[in-house]
Amino acid sequence: NSRFAMDATNPLKVVTATALFPDPDSPTLDPRSYELVIECKDLFGGTTSLANRATLQVTVTEANDFTPTLTANVTSLTLPENNPTGKIITLTPGDKDRGLGGTYSCTVTPANGPFRVSSDCTTLLQVSNFDYETVKSYALSVTITDDGGKTATVGPIPITITNVNDNIPVCNPVLTTVSIFENSAAGTAISTVTCTDQDETTTPYTTLSLINEGSLPFQLDPATGVVTVKTPMDYDSATSLSRYDLTVRSTDKNNSAIFVDSFIKVIIKPLEDNVPTFPTSPLTV
Repeated sequence: NSRFAMDATNPLKVVTATALFPDPDSPTLDPRSYELVIECKDLFGGTTSLANRATLQVTVTEANDFTPTLTANVTSLTLPENNPTGKIITLTPGDKDRGLGGTYSCTVTPANGPFRVSSDCTTLLQVSNFDYETVKSYALSVTITDDGGKTATVGPIPITITNVNDNIPVCNPVLTTVSIFENSAAGTAISTVTCTDQDETTTPYTTLSLINEGSLPFQLDPATGVVTVKTPMDYDSATSLSRYDLTVRSTDKNNSAIFVDSFIKVIIKPLEDNVPTFPTSPLTV
């Protein structure tokens, strides 16, 4: 079938006369093995005299002669930190090799991030949640490697994470009890509430307020979180209380529906501040 021939310059050498597979990695009717019969004749006086034959088995193997290919449907990506897990990028792998080197696998760099590649190398997946306050961006590269060791890489693909207001304020103390004497002067500090919010936004992250402040003998400085006496209290007055339950609310600056409360129990202690009196004066005996 003209696939093999004797070397014209070396009659003892068998060579390929044409390509065994016109396109090695495309379907072909060419066989994967050949049995060659080589005949050797001696010439005497210009005429053929004696001859002998030998059989040569030729097995054709496919070579890993193509580098795999890999493309992505985006060159950059922006995702919110609360993006749900799942598919984020479509990949298109390929390898023209059919045999050796025709199968492949993919890996993503950095390997310890919240990303993985599907087993068929067609999808880049987000497998865990982002946290903007921890990592704000990624530079991803995906590498395809065939079973013959050849590789190709797509990337780096920059992925930007955007901030989401997803953290509830945290305040200290959450619950406390303090005691003060009656008649404590206006401006006397009784407690300090400090709050933080892990969301990276404008400063301050939260707004402090004292619930029902207008009806209380106490006031809150929203800038410092210090609760002070607004008007002195008289333990012996019929309208005064011996205990006040204060609620300091920390409201997320960017979402008023997100808040947390701190509770302050204020105990009013009496003083010996009233002189005893007689019912009437003068007394009659």
